[in-house]
Amino acid sequence: MEKVLVLVSTYNGEKYINEQLDSVLAQYGVAVSVLIRDDGSTDKTIEILKSYSARYDNIEYFQGENIKPAKSFLQLISLAKDYPYYALCDQDDVWEKDKLLCAVNKLQKMNNEFPLLYYSNLKVVDENLEFIRFAHDKPHVQKNKYSSLVEPIMTGCTGVFNFAAKRYIERKIPEYCSMHDTWIYMICKIFGEVYYDFIPHMLYRQHGNNVIGAYKTRDLSLYIERLRRLLDRDLQPRYKNAISFYECFSDLMDETTLNKVNKIINYKDNVLSMFRLLCDRDLCASSFSRDLRNKFLIIAKLL
Repeated sequence: MEKVLVLVSTYNGEKYINEQLDSVLAQYGVAVSVLIRDDGSTDKTIEILKSYSARYDNIEYFQGENIKPAKSFLQLISLAKDYPYYALCDQDDVWEKDKLLCAVNKLQKMNNEFPLLYYSNLKVVDENLEFIRFAHDKPHVQKNKYSSLVEPIMTGCTGVFNFAAKRYIERKIPEYCSMHDTWIYMICKIFGEVYYDFIPHMLYRQHGNNVIGAYKTRDLSLYIERLRRLLDRDLQPRYKNAISFYECFSDLMDETTLNKVNKIINYKDNVLSMFRLLCDRDLCASSFSRDLRNKFLIIAKLL
């Protein structure tokens, strides 16, 4: 059986962490180990982790200060021992028993000399695990790799990547990335291969404490928050991600990739630079509405 290291970042997760860990331990067809970094919890999460690590020799945890999910997961990856495959795991979901096996079976058919990533659809559920809907009603993929620079589409908790991807990730940890899953997705799309599975293999729990709740009830407050984030000049995640990506990987990029990254980095310089980005069809989002949003952000210099 292939070995998979499951990476978990916890923060005040006492309510759901037991269910998540139990579902990880119930995976079949692969040899599972679990490495957990606690991101400064103040509830009973540490007690729960201590209990699990005492009962299971394949679970290890350590504590750290609160540095938020992106940095916490990147630190986990950089500290992780060598494994053929690594899986990202949130603290509040539930995995179906075949989740890791399905991912590994797909990745084994690809060229493991390059960074590889598997991600999938999700079953969106409420806090009691009652089904709401599927996250994607059609395949959630991009036709060209450069779109990953302006539109992250992987949900991190579905992600499984190989050792080659880990080597790229730990090569240089960025000072900024909007989220760890966005960073990993960009690396594997640009330098390797990505596989999308339309069949979901996990329950994606939505509740009041989600860090990112893309599938919460669509009430007015949700749309107000989305508009606030859209207009926040301090965010600009795609622009900042591109700068970090250039700083970490410019020496590995081919001429075309460098050109695409520079279009994003330099789009604020003048009207011509902005126009070049607006007209680059390789840097378009995967849907009309998302691409329209991105074009608005470019014109407003908020990308």
